[in-house]
Amino acid sequence: LHAAAMALDLGRADEALQILSPIPPEASRTVARRAALLRGQAQLRAGRPAEALAALRGFPRLERTDDEMQIEVWRLRADAASRAGDRRAAAEAFAMVWWAFPGNPHEEAAGAELRRITGTQTPAIPAMARVERGQRLLERGEPKAAEREFALAVRSKLSEEVAATVWYQLGHLRLRSPSAIEAFTRASRSPRLRERALYYLGT
Repeated sequence: LHAAAMALDLGRADEALQILSPIPPEASRTVARRAALLRGQAQLRAGRPAEALAALRGFPRLERTDDEMQIEVWRLRADAASRAGDRRAAAEAFAMVWWAFPGNPHEEAAGAELRRITGTQTPAIPAMARVERGQRLLERGEPKAAEREFALAVRSKLSEEVAATVWYQLGHLRLRSPSAIEAFTRASRSPRLRERALYYLGT
């Protein structure tokens, strides 16, 4: 990884890709993430945006990574998609940078690019961007703003597991109100959350 990064710094994108090619599939998640990020950067610098986008789409799951790395991955995906002419993927990636990470230094530029790509001043916000933003607002001690993001997210299409997690969060944010009943009921449909959701539903 260090050698590949050094090659990139020296402008040797193809050399970096050769160095990265033997990364074994059983490597740790940390190594796999860093390798995927470097591979995407190298493909972009080598003038192969479609390959870069494919590499970054295969980036190992983003959970439990720091925000800085997540933002960088989404920024690279947006750049790669734009260069590859994939407007839909570019809009999704720019929307994540713009909305999912409140207060990040790239959100204004990403929002401007998103408006340019979509041709509207009020572009649609992906449900997952709202989920991610809601989590960060909670961590920042802004429960009302987080609740709004979660409530809007569950109106859109989410995977069953993500939707259940969001409903569970809404249940806690709405404790001691009738709407908490619906939230915990919906969350209880997830086997992973069933016991906890039923406990709070009972209270």
